[in-house]
Amino acid sequence: MSERSMPPLTYIEKADKTSLSGLKILLTKQTEILSALRDWFHEAERIKQLIDEYVSLHGQMIERGVTYDLNRLKWIKTAGPKGEYEYTDKTNNMDPGVYEDFNALLTDLKEHGGRLTRQGYFLWLFSQGDRVGRKPSKGRQQK
Repeated sequence: MSERSMPPLTYIEKADKTSLSGLKILLTKQTEILSALRDWFHEAERIKQLIDEYVSLHGQMIERGVTYDLNRLKWIKTAGPKGEYEYTDKTNNMDPGVYEDFNALLTDLKEHGGRLTRQGYFLWLFSQGDRVGRKPSKGRQQK
């Protein structure tokens, strides 16, 4: 008699004999599946962030001919008379690649009168001309 044709009670009695070893196998496989899903979701979030950065840089190139990534610059948190903000300057961004981003940001700011909004931030040039401040633009939720 196959398991499909067994009455439910007989099938349950047969399953009880191997239920512990069967449950261990199922739990092991379930743990493996859940672990793989967790890793996949984590990796998917990282891929989403990379795509967002790419889209932002692509938009800069097409719309303004300017390419820089604000997230690569070293920002220092501080507070002023109008609240909290971050700043960066040339001395904090001397690494190759980052230095070019900082200079491109300075050029962009100077071309726009020292104030502009990019990548979800309001940016401004300090009067010395070598320091940039930023704070989230209105309506942007900071992560």
